[in-house]
Parts: sequence; structure tokens; C-alpha cells
Amino acid sequence: MDFVARFLGPRLAYTYEVVDLVPEERLVICTAQGPFPMETTDTWEPVDPGRTRMILRK
Repeated sequence: MDFVARFLGPRLAYTYEVVDLVPEERLVICTAQGPFPMETTDTWEPVDPGRTRMILRK
């Protein structure tokens, strides 16, 4: 997937690759192309009915 952001002015463009996916539990992506390597892990866990906690780790 492609992602474009601005950080302190400059435009940063990345292409991410999905490394791991567990539906409704975890998503791990890493840069396939971009200005610097990065890996991001998103996890989700139920808190109580109707609420979910998301944790993002870089």
C-alpha cells in the first residue's frame, strides 16, 4: 500500500508491505520503499462491549 505524509514541511512517500495479519488482532507492515526503513505493529484488543483498544508500535 502507498502512503504519503508531510513531516516538518517535506513530503514523504512510502510503499508498505503487509508482513503479518491476524484479523481483528494484529497488523504488521514494513516499508518496501521510502526515505528510511520502518516497521509498524498495530494490535487491537476488546476493552468492554462496544469498545476496542488499539496499540501502535513503531
